[in-house]
Amino acid sequence: MSAQLAINGFGRIGRSVLRAIVERDLWHHLAVVSINELAPIETICHLLKYDSTHGRFPGSVTIEDSRLVVNGHAIDITHEAEFSALQIDCDVLIECSGSVSAEVARRQIRGRLKHILISNPSQPEVDCTLIYGFNQNQVTSSDGVISCGSCTSNALIPLVAELDAQFGVVAGSSLTLHSAMNDQPVIDAYHDVDLRLTRSAMQSMIPVETALDKGVYRLLPHLEGRLNSSSIRVPTSNVSAIELTVQTEHAVDRGAFTQSLQRLADDNQYITITTEPLASCDFIHDDHSAVIDIPQSAVVNDHLVKVLIWFDNEWGYANRLVDSALHLQQMISLGELT
Repeated sequence: MSAQLAINGFGRIGRSVLRAIVERDLWHHLAVVSINELAPIETICHLLKYDSTHGRFPGSVTIEDSRLVVNGHAIDITHEAEFSALQIDCDVLIECSGSVSAEVARRQIRGRLKHILISNPSQPEVDCTLIYGFNQNQVTSSDGVISCGSCTSNALIPLVAELDAQFGVVAGSSLTLHSAMNDQPVIDAYHDVDLRLTRSAMQSMIPVETALDKGVYRLLPHLEGRLNSSSIRVPTSNVSAIELTVQTEHAVDRGAFTQSLQRLADDNQYITITTEPLASCDFIHDDHSAVIDIPQSAVVNDHLVKVLIWFDNEWGYANRLVDSALHLQQMISLGELT
């Protein structure tokens, strides 16, 4: 049984979600029937066809009768500025605009629509936070508004959980080196109340606020107060990295540490490792939540470990949104069967 899917906000993540469904040949499971985006349909069509980071769309994209047609599938396009004004008739909606609160989203849960996936860490008002590959089995059919965390929490949480289970996390610190985003200007401009975010994204490394540690606490509450997180935007268009440093309760040597990282990759198909001397551009269009760089990871004095994690902050995260929607589709199918 296929689920009908709507996407609100068709920017970098929204377009990647649709493209992932096409590239993974999932339309028979997740049929995209509606997209809400303020941009004109001609611009929507063009930016889906031609992507500066991920290349040309692997299929046909046209406009027919004011609808977007992707590989022969017609998709309704709306241009509502207010989420509450949407007339949604689908099974699952993925909120990709970044501007819809859980409270506002919840008001759309009615009729056929039972689940809304929010593509950001969101607020405590969500019914649950789903990090696919880590806790999807905890989601229930009554969870209507679901946060899928952030690209960084999807990369970090499984690793922190593994290190805590194996060696005990006494304290830790994460530094995210994140590619530039659309809340930054290309040149210095009156762009944000955060004065650092008024500076050119392409000319500086820019510290920004992050609540990644709070996102970890949401799913690993026993670690609250033990982690600190910081983030710096860097002048690249895609692929980010996290350097995680952890003080361990139990002594660990390099062999046991590497085995633990390998075990995580073996147990979680969305985490992998690399031993090659790679740079960030080598991970463009990599669909893993995290790629652990073994040569750049280390053990210091038995109780301090450092891990470098790469991740395509667009493609990896979009694929986890698709996986989450697939999980809900399967729950819906089982509900229909019973």
